[in-house]
Amino acid sequence: MSEVINNYDRSEVIDPLTVKFYFKKPSPGFLQGTATIGSGLVSLSTLKRNFEELGDARHIIGSGPFVVKDEKLGREVTLEARKDYQWGPKNLAQQGPANLDGIKFIVTQEDSVRVGALLAGQADFIRQVQAYDEKQATDQAIRSTPPRRAG
Repeated sequence: MSEVINNYDRSEVIDPLTVKFYFKKPSPGFLQGTATIGSGLVSLSTLKRNFEELGDARHIIGSGPFVVKDEKLGREVTLEARKDYQWGPKNLAQQGPANLDGIKFIVTQEDSVRVGALLAGQADFIRQVQAYDEKQATDQAIRSTPPRRAG
């Protein structure tokens, strides 16, 4: 049990898609705790894996619009669209599977290489543009979006 999830008492399976959680006292950190990397809900079969297998993203069972197709640890992760996913809340126009066949994340730690890939059209987006690189991006009409935090 994660330290951010406290006062947990028990769980009850309502149906194949629903679990009800019971707490001894209010547990305001529960939702955030289950949405944080390393603190999510995992199946019993996942808990039985050895340490090396736990880090293999191909074995992650999620509920989102994509599944992990391949991973080169520390270098890249390739996702493919989940065909049976029903996308979006009912009030949104987009329903059904994602409009993308897949997404490839390439880990590039060097700032200048990351920005260079974006400016050359080799990347569709990057995370974390340093202040000294912002002008190059805005000069090419590349839009910068401030980070957003759930809350």
